[in-house]
Formats: sequence, structure tokens, C-alpha cells
Amino acid sequence: MKELSDFYFDKDEIYRLVNSFPPETFTGGNHNRTKIMNELASELGITEFQIAPYARVIELVHNATLIHDDVIDESHTRRDNPTLNAKLENRKCILIGDYMLAKAMSELTSFANNKIVSELSRTLKDLVNGEILQSFENEKLLWSKEKYFEISINKTGSVLRWCLLTPLIVKELDESRSLEVMEKVAYKLGLIYQMLDDVKDFSTLSKKTPFLDINNWNINIVLLNLQSKKPLIADMLRLKRDLDLLTSHQRSQIYNAIKETLFQVDQLSDEIEELLTLELKFPQFSKFLKDFIHSELLKVFKGMVDYDFEIDDKVI
Repeated sequence: MKELSDFYFDKDEIYRLVNSFPPETFTGGNHNRTKIMNELASELGITEFQIAPYARVIELVHNATLIHDDVIDESHTRRDNPTLNAKLENRKCILIGDYMLAKAMSELTSFANNKIVSELSRTLKDLVNGEILQSFENEKLLWSKEKYFEISINKTGSVLRWCLLTPLIVKELDESRSLEVMEKVAYKLGLIYQMLDDVKDFSTLSKKTPFLDINNWNINIVLLNLQSKKPLIADMLRLKRDLDLLTSHQRSQIYNAIKETLFQVDQLSDEIEELLTLELKFPQFSKFLKDFIHSELLKVFKGMVDYDFEIDDKVI
């Protein structure tokens, strides 16, 4: 493995600042976006060597956004490790994230065509729009599922859109209909990502600061589902900010909201499978995503068991 500084940073002023940090500060996680991009590229006959530079760019972008998110959310742990802002002042963290975004764009323009560069610019714009929209919605405390979907598509779906559109453009399969259908896949997958991440906030699977969404009053699909059925319990959870302080009945209502979320994930997964198999004719990639989503669901259920929720196997 390359040295951290050689992977993410040129040998300039920022090199000295980050060189002492362990690699997991920046490169931890499952690299799922890279895996997804590689799997689609494989079905299209694009080699791993050909797609690797694009995967590197999205890793730079993704990790930069995580650094910014941790500063905004005041999170001090991620992936069971201290966040960068737990070690450095926020100003330096923001600058490091900015540097990584600039490096991603600089690298991409050296080898990619204009359409791929344009799509990444669009992604960066959507990411910022999603963050701003979430901030405004959290301040108003008047959440809706429509706003939740809009935020998720901008923040999570936009990165996945670039991951999925790029192999099509590289393979010159970028006719408008193919890009339009794949964009739908990306947005649905982005919603799944966000929903599962929201559920993890209620389980031992969260590798971030526990109950971060509740403590920050962030928009969260579990709270939205709970609010639509049991608004008093949702309000009580926000005020107490700790599951351990709720009664068993209140906890069961939270679990029902979690089950509703996981049903929504399952429905979105079926919609993705239909788009990939019937419209785009990508059976290999469709099976990969189906298996990937199912494995993530199983992890979530394991986290629920660890947190003493009663599990109904029929949800899977």
C-alpha cells in the first residue's frame, strides 16, 4: 500500500500536515463505491486497470466529503477511529477536504473527457446543495419525506450517479436513454445507502459518534417514519436523545419504524433490479447489487439484535 501522503497528497505544504496520521484516518471503510464502479465496468468489458484512475478520483471526493461532514456534524469517531477533526482544528480539516476535492478535479482533467469532468462538477454542486438543504431543514425542524428524498439524492445519490455513469461514458454507451435509466438506478441506490445509514444510527453498527442524527436533530428516515405514526414518541426520542431512557413500548414503536424503513429498502432494491435487467440488460451487475444490498440488510439486522431489538426474520 502506498504511503498515505503519496496516495492523497502531493509533496507540498499539506504533505507535512497529514504525514503523521495513520492511513485509516483517510482510507478506512469498505470502498463500496469503488467496488460498485469496478463491477459495472467488468460487465461492460472495461478492465480494472482502465477504471482504476476514475475509482481513485471518487475515493478522493468521497473522503473529502466525509471530512467536511464530520466537521459539520461534530462527529469525533468514524469507522471506529478518531475523525480528523478530533485531532485538528476545524479550519485545517476543511482545508484538507478542499485540497482533496481540488486534487480530484486536477487529476481527472488530465485523463478524462469533458463529459466525465462535467458530470463530476455537477456532482460536487449537488453535494453542496444537499448539505445546505439539510442544514436549512434541520433548523426549521419541519421535516418531510419529500425533502428527505431530495437531500439523499443530492448528497448520496449524486456520488453514486457519477460512479455508474462514468463506465457507460468510458465505454461510449452514453446515449441519453441509457444515462437516464442508470441515473434512476443511482438515485434509488443512494436512497438505500442513506436509509441504511440512518438505521445504523440506532444500532451498534454505527461507526460514528452514537446517535449522531438524534443529537444533531438531523433529518433521519426512521424518525420520519416514527413521526408519521407516533409523533409523540418521535418528539420524546429527540428530547431524551437516548434509547435507554425509553420504555419497552416506546422502543417497540421505534423498531416498527425501523422495519418500515427496511421494507422501503427492499422495495427500492426490486425497482433497481427491474431497471438493470429489463431496461439496461445488465444481469451480472444487477445480481451484484442485489446481493450487496441484501448483505447490508443482514448487517443491519445483526446490529438490531446487538441492541436488544426483537427481530422478525420475515422482514428480510
